[in-house]
Formats: sequence, structure tokens, C-alpha cells
Amino acid sequence: MADEKFYREIDVYTAGRETENAEQVDEKICELIEMLDARVDERVREKYNLDIDEIDEETESQLRREIIEYISDCRDDENTMSMGKAIRRYLCNTFAKQNADGTYTFEIDNKNRETIRITVSDYAAADYDVTKDDLDEYTKIWKLICEKFNSDEKGNVEPVYSTSEIKRIFKLRKSCKRETMFRIGFALHMNNEKMSEFLTNTLAEQSYNSRNANEIIYHFCQKNPELNNYTIALKLIAEYERMCNEAEINGTAESSHVPKELYTGYATKNMAEQVKTTQQLFNFLMKNRKQLCGYSVTAHENFMHLYEEALELSQDDMVAMGIRDTKSPEALAKVLFDCIPRVERKTSGGEVFDFCKINDKTCLLYEGIMQSPLLSDRMRKIIDNKAPVEKKDIVLLSFYNYCRNIENNSANPKFNFETFREETNAILNECGMSGLYALNKFDNLVMLAFWAYQPFEFFGDIIYESFGGDDFEE
Repeated sequence: MADEKFYREIDVYTAGRETENAEQVDEKICELIEMLDARVDERVREKYNLDIDEIDEETESQLRREIIEYISDCRDDENTMSMGKAIRRYLCNTFAKQNADGTYTFEIDNKNRETIRITVSDYAAADYDVTKDDLDEYTKIWKLICEKFNSDEKGNVEPVYSTSEIKRIFKLRKSCKRETMFRIGFALHMNNEKMSEFLTNTLAEQSYNSRNANEIIYHFCQKNPELNNYTIALKLIAEYERMCNEAEINGTAESSHVPKELYTGYATKNMAEQVKTTQQLFNFLMKNRKQLCGYSVTAHENFMHLYEEALELSQDDMVAMGIRDTKSPEALAKVLFDCIPRVERKTSGGEVFDFCKINDKTCLLYEGIMQSPLLSDRMRKIIDNKAPVEKKDIVLLSFYNYCRNIENNSANPKFNFETFREETNAILNECGMSGLYALNKFDNLVMLAFWAYQPFEFFGDIIYESFGGDDFEE
């Protein structure tokens, strides 16, 4: 098993440091992965005082449990960039100046044009506690910023957050709902670039959804400093809805000339370069109104390609497992998640062995990893365009396919990781999703699996152990 320090170092070097560019970060990750084999021997011998060939099943199981504890531990800020810390970092980098002692000082004018000075501790300090430190100070900072940039002509402020709600957000160790993230973004005057960073890195979701009219309007407002105001965004949304209703009544709706499969790239470019005025915004929305529904065609096409490849790569395993219909979502789910314990269930057709219940009580890695797994029901909904493709779906299928394709090669972990990362990020980028990110639990587990020469088997062992391993009881 790998050195836990290695996992922490991956977190540090993929946390999006402004001082290092993407190429430097990727190079550092590869260097770390190259050191893994040496660290494995050292770690095992040091902790268990035995040779690598003498590791028994109990020792292996213990090491897997340590990895599970590392991934699932949200109490340690070294393991994850919490929402509370991410917001602190944004505020300090945007509105404050760092002092020689590491503290940050804010100078913000209030509604009476009085300059308010507030100093906070270094959020990056090792002993900083997001659940306790500087909560009163950051609450005042939040209210000053929100009041400065989100007040209307009558002095009303929107969005409205109470003191307790603000403190709750600063205490967050986990992410929040997508719409909540947009409201926070407007409250704290994030521009479109910062908003996109929070969506892709902190929430680990796609950036602005070009098939969602509200998010197109949010992007337009946050891209334009004079319009970066939540009240203005809500007014534009209301006006667009009025125009849609009027078009339906009069039968005057325009249709886009852009093919559905090309819309995402077209919309992303227009949102960034062409839509500069409110009139251009409404023209774009109304012209593409029929495109603003359903799910990403590009993501669906990439999913289907990966799905078909996974089916082909799994045929021998399916036959060996006694699966008759080897071209079905059910068959692929059984192969992908062979690591999930099975239980005997009574059905109208008799007793069958099915996946155990998957929740936070049965699985230690439920949140962020085994929550909404790609089982047959979800696969069918995605295939039938009844559910959206999520980043985790793309990463899982890409990971599985890559691992099956390297089963017989002798490449080192560094090369395998580097190639997988490049191929998978290319697919994610095409789908409008963020690249592999170590502060995302699922991505983290997939990436650290590449210390092994059989990464998917390692991945399955960790998942199996998270259900209790051989001691599983539903």
C-alpha cells in the first residue's frame, strides 16, 4: 500500500495554487507517483517489521482501511479544501492585503462611506479551524461586501442572509447545492472566472451550464461588473420568462440554426465573446430557446462511446460470471461493481443475489464516491436521456476502460497515471466538466489507485473494504 504522505502531497500540489501553473502541477504529481514503489516497501517494513513478500491478508486489509479513513476524513483540512476555507481564500485574495505576520486586513466602505478596517488570521495556517476562527469578522466582511455590491436604489439588499446562515456557510467543510453556490457568488461579488472556479473545483461540477437559461444569465451578469448584482440577475430571468410566455402565445419563437450536437461549443463561445449587451443576451436566449432543455448532447455522446467500449472489454468477464445478456447495463454494472457485497433477496421470480443497500450506514465511502453509483438503473436513464451524465460517470468508465487496456503492459505507474489523466481530462473538457481534481474524493481515489500496476483492482479492493470487507453485514 502507498504512503499516506503521498496522498496529502497530491492534495497540496493539485489544490490550484496561483503560484504554480498547470504543467508544473502535473509534473509534480508524476514525480510523486514515480516514488511510490520505493515508499511502499519502506512504509510496510517500518510499520509492520516484515518483508514485502510476507504481507498477509489481515495486514493488507488494515492498510486499505487506513486509506478509507484518509479519504473519508472531512475533519482534517489537509485532506480537503473545505467550502469555508475556499470562501475565506477568495475573500482574502480579492479584497484584502496580507500583512508581514500572515494576517489579512480588509478595508471596506460601508453604506455611510465610512472605511471599516477588519483583520483576520491566516486561513492557511496549520492550526486554523474553520468552525471557530474569525467567524464574527468574516460575517461582518460578508455583510459589508454584499451591501456594497447588491443594494438597490432603495437600499434593499439581495440575496439576504442572516448572521447564523453566514456563519454556517463559513463553517462548511463540505460543498453546497449548485444554486446556493450562485447565490453566495453574487453575495460576495464573484466575477464569472471566480464563480467558475468554485463550480469546478469546490463543487467538482461543470462550469456554467450553457443549456440552462438562468445560468447563462448569471454568467452574463457576473462577466459584466456593472451588472454583477443578484437583483439585476433575477429581473433578467423574469424578463426572459415573460418573453418566452409571450412567444408561446403569439407563436413567434425563433429556432436555432445550430445543430443540437454542436450547440455546447457554439454557446460557450458566444457566452464568452459575443453576448455583450442585454439585447444580445435576450436575442441569444430566444434564438436558442429550444436548445435550453434536456441534457448535454456532448456529454451523452462521450458517455455512450465509453459505455460501448466498456461492454466490449467486459465480454469475457461476463461470460465467466455466467451473465447471459452481455450487452445490457445490468451486465456492465455487475462487472464494474463486482466489489459491492451481494445479499440474497426474495423476488416474485424467486431468490436472487443482488447488490446490498448502498448508503452512509453500509459504506464508509458513501459520500462523494458511492453516492448515486453508476448501476443499471442510472445507466438506462442516461442512455435514454432521462438523467444527466455526471463527471463521476465519465471518470469511472474512462478509468475502467484504461485499466482494462493496460492489463498486459509493463508501464510504470507514472506513465500510466500521466496518460490516463491526459486522456480523461480531454474527455471531461469536451463535456464542459472540470479535470481530475485531488480535492474531489472520487477523483482522489482514482488517482491514488495508479500507484498499483492493477489500478482498477486496487480501486475495487478499497470499495469492498469500505463496506466492511469479509465482515460485511447489511
